[in-house]
Amino acid sequence: MVHRSLNSSDREYFLPPIIWPTELRVPPRPPLLTHLDLAQWIRFGRAIKGRGETAYIDLLEALREGVRTGRIRVVLSGAQYREVIKIKDPAQRRVLASIIEELTDFTYLASHVDIQRLELQATLDHLTGTSGLGLTPIDLLGKSALNVVGRVGGLRIIKDGEDITSRLLAEDPSWVERLATANLMAERMLLHGPDDDEAAKLRADGYQPQMAEQHIVDNAIIESDWSKQIDQYRSSQRIRDLVIARHLYLELMDMLAREQVARGIQIQNIFTTPAGGTEFVMSMPSSAVVVSMKAQYHQDPNRTWTPNDLYDIDALAVALPYCDIVFADASARDAALRRGLDLHFDTFMPRRPEDLTTRLRARPTV
Repeated sequence: MVHRSLNSSDREYFLPPIIWPTELRVPPRPPLLTHLDLAQWIRFGRAIKGRGETAYIDLLEALREGVRTGRIRVVLSGAQYREVIKIKDPAQRRVLASIIEELTDFTYLASHVDIQRLELQATLDHLTGTSGLGLTPIDLLGKSALNVVGRVGGLRIIKDGEDITSRLLAEDPSWVERLATANLMAERMLLHGPDDDEAAKLRADGYQPQMAEQHIVDNAIIESDWSKQIDQYRSSQRIRDLVIARHLYLELMDMLAREQVARGIQIQNIFTTPAGGTEFVMSMPSSAVVVSMKAQYHQDPNRTWTPNDLYDIDALAVALPYCDIVFADASARDAALRRGLDLHFDTFMPRRPEDLTTRLRARPTV
């Protein structure tokens, strides 16, 4: 039976052809990019402390072997980074940071927002034949937590306002190792965050890590409220159409307006029909994920949205299109499969740890 996402006459589920961002530098395969849900990292943390489930101990060893032999590359997303640093127990954060460092070597996916900008640029290039802001190319992968907020990591040496890093490295090769050590320490600190005593001192200077979490909590409440607002339209409108209109207004409109000014185009130069608007939004990889996931969740009028739902959607918006293996939360995986996102992006989404272990061990050494 053909999945609904492949049926062009199915206006609720059909996924149009993908327009990939040409200015996003994606690494060659292999290694296969592998993204894990926070729940898996927590289970690995238990495993290295001797309290893990057998299935996760086996998976951890398979991942280690896959990384060691170059078959896979494990990566973190911005949503995962935010989930880790909001954990209140410093000891748990340190355990997670340790296993994350081992498997990922601090490899992060680019910022969702930065990727979204490049996707929009490529889609407008394709649909209108115009040139816009000409955004600078970026790498999908970076070696710093700063990557997830659109910044380039790596410590630099500044003297009298001048960056002398390159000159210093050329004059004194010992700085290579010294800078590498300093960068490693910085990345560890960015991931595991401050201890309780350190956090108390930082709060006196305005440190408020709870603000980001409160933003997610507020957005979850907004999603639940919006679900009630659309009750009157459920019988007459496709849920995805409503989500697309909202996504276009809330997430894309500011970016789109800037591109329109740069290109000298109006909205009618991009699409003139509702179907055209759907194709415009859903041809962008990360938007296709966000819209599909939200539409699936909003099909249940009684669903109570949680911050975890939004963390999952944000993580999968980048991981599903750009990674090869995505081990997701069970609820998020179910929504993604129902919408055909795994088929659309040719991404393996294991249901159980045993499924991923089997897949990893079945692949030949690169």
